[in-house]
Order: sequence, then C-alpha cells, then structure tokens
Amino acid sequence: MRVRDGNLIVQVALGGAEHPAAACETEAKEIARAALAAVPRRT
Repeated sequence: MRVRDGNLIVQVALGGAEHPAAACETEAKEIARAALAAVPRRT
C-alpha cells in the first residue's frame, strides 16, 4: 500500500503468517495514518 501526502510517500508492505491477507489492509492503513501523523506539518 502506498499513501502520498504532499511530497511525502509512505509505503507499507505486510505479509507472511504474522499478517494474513484478510487483516493486512486494515493494519497497513493504520500504520500509514500513524506515519503521516508523526510528521510535523509545514505552515
């Protein structure tokens, strides 16, 4: 999954037994949101 916000691109790749396909999209979205929230906004 790739998320872009301005010039910031966050790529999240999950797989394997720890991240089954049924749940990985939701988990990837949560990770991407957290990564974007951690970056200070320019004003």
